[in-house]
Amino acid sequence: MKRFSIEFKWAAIFMAISLMWSYLERSAGLHGSHIENHALYSNLFGIFAFIVYAMCIFDKKRNYYDNRMDWTRGFLSGLTLTVMIALLSPLIQYIIVEHISPDFLANMKTYYVSRNGSGKALADAMFSFRGLLLQAVFNIMSMGVVASAIIAWFARSKEFKS
Repeated sequence: MKRFSIEFKWAAIFMAISLMWSYLERSAGLHGSHIENHALYSNLFGIFAFIVYAMCIFDKKRNYYDNRMDWTRGFLSGLTLTVMIALLSPLIQYIIVEHISPDFLANMKTYYVSRNGSGKALADAMFSFRGLLLQAVFNIMSMGVVASAIIAWFARSKEFKS
């Protein structure tokens, strides 16, 4: 288990930052009175996510690989982090919709129907807990793979650069 302790630490940090970000969004009205701006501002979380990935991969390089890491090892570290975050995602989403912002899904449904003129059935499917969870896992997996590849490229040691 020590082999993955660094990724687990950063997955826990990612979870804490996600919950804090959601609390800030709710406090700023992005889950209620300013819900029309939610998509715009929630994308800024990607900056923090990227930083967490970078810190994890560089932490792995420094403290596990003794500063000698090739791209593959860095990429696999990022993929491990991605899987761990995806596994934590149901818990993160549950805490958000049950404790941090219980009205978020209802507010999103109302906003989506009023803005897009779409049917309530589509909004119910998209903004259900299951729909939210599927979107979260898909986003985590796709963005995690891309971030891991990019960061691993910059984190690799000099002797592995060509």
